[in-house]
Amino acid sequence: MKLQGIIQLTAVASMVLILASCTALQNFSAGQEWSSNYALMEGTQANDPAIIDGDLKTVGQTQYVESSMSGEDSYIRTMSTYAAPSEAVVILPEPKSIHRVIIHSASDSLIQMLDIWVTDSNGKWEKIKEVKSNKENKIDIRLTRAVHTAGIRARIRRTADDAALRRKNVRRGFGYRQIGGKTKALAKIAEFELYGFVTEGDKDFATSEVEDDEAELDQLLSQ
Repeated sequence: MKLQGIIQLTAVASMVLILASCTALQNFSAGQEWSSNYALMEGTQANDPAIIDGDLKTVGQTQYVESSMSGEDSYIRTMSTYAAPSEAVVILPEPKSIHRVIIHSASDSLIQMLDIWVTDSNGKWEKIKEVKSNKENKIDIRLTRAVHTAGIRARIRRTADDAALRRKNVRRGFGYRQIGGKTKALAKIAEFELYGFVTEGDKDFATSEVEDDEAELDQLLSQ
């Protein structure tokens, strides 16, 4: 009897664990319903408006980061300026919980390496993600933790165009290098998208938005 009781208790405990796991999985799946693109919110700003206009056919560019170096060594400051990375910056009208960042680079300009930075409650920038080897024009970044922020930027460390720019601006001869311009190319970005998870208050808006899109598509097809 004692053995049979242990077996029954084990079976019940296993069933409870299975049910709990199923419930957790359902909640997790529900949490994976993505919000609308926060970058398209009214009042959102970017250092190039073309990257947040919702149109993949328009292409914007990153902007070079200005060197913050000071001191008397102008040569070092000059080299730092020539090798400076560039960045795309998006500022939302209000903080949102960001879980996903999508960057569409132009088809002829691949971003190979980048960092993702966000602002904290004091407006200070913090690096939260590194992408060291990208080979796709659509860069889909899933953050490992929720980031509540109004400011996010992608700092571009390397693009497929860098080598051609270095060949143009760097000359070698007689044992030295002469640098006459930038050595890192500006990145071409078609769209910069930001997503969180849909909350209960967002579902009606998201459903309405989808219905509007479908109605517009039906109208176009009927013409």
